[in-house]
Amino acid sequence: ELECPVLERAPGGGWYLFGSVGPTHVIVAWHAEKLTGEWQRLGPIAPAGPYAPRLIDAHGDRLLLHTLERRARLADHGVLGRGVLAPPKLLVTAAPGAAPELRWWPGTEKHLAGPADAPAHDASVLLQFEHPERIDLEFAHQRPAPLVLTVTAREAAVGYRGHPPLQATPLPRHAESSLRVLRAGEFIEAFLDDKLVLSTRAYTDTCHGITARVDGHLAMPLVQPISPGGIDRDDVSAVTRAPARASAGARGISPGPGPGSQAGDRGDSEPD
Repeated sequence: ELECPVLERAPGGGWYLFGSVGPTHVIVAWHAEKLTGEWQRLGPIAPAGPYAPRLIDAHGDRLLLHTLERRARLADHGVLGRGVLAPPKLLVTAAPGAAPELRWWPGTEKHLAGPADAPAHDASVLLQFEHPERIDLEFAHQRPAPLVLTVTAREAAVGYRGHPPLQATPLPRHAESSLRVLRAGEFIEAFLDDKLVLSTRAYTDTCHGITARVDGHLAMPLVQPISPGGIDRDDVSAVTRAPARASAGARGISPGPGPGSQAGDRGDSEPD
């Protein structure tokens, strides 16, 4: 199954073909000198999870939009179902014979507020360093458990403390200078040196604090909440999280089950 095939002219000549391969939902790139082929498979351009690519132009940048699946019942064990549109990524073409990459788009930063003194769930968390061996970023949650993102020389992984990872991605090289994590509702995306390396979901309660360690030493991340989108969000992920319950009830919206619940709506509403 090849979903949402997209053709794009390659800067060095020829054509790229992008498409998500089901059921693994991995966006793969191919290259050919002519549309009639032969097509050479270059490999994935992102970790598993992003699918249904679309390409757009914005302020001189070539951006890739993609979808992320939400889990039914808003629980980590729920079946993957209808998804949401994720923030755009910068499409960076690589050397001939190598797959392009998805990177952090600086235009996203205009939707971030100033540094936060208190923990924020929907936020960008930026940690800067110099050639570390190990990075640990822990988000304090009471339910179901603290969420830990770890980067080593071999892989980037995210999961609940003491449990198997929700997602792990092999890394071709050591981290160099930065790790950025973007959280919105249950969705988590991690960018190592601006390259997208993790993209998954975690159904938790609200974040109560963030602890960062670089090679075992405490570090101070820059936390910037996502700016409000102009209207109160009423999609299924927003109204079932603790901070949104009161406002959701005031608007007459049924909050439904909490994150991790085993009963409730399928959770397939689109966000604003």
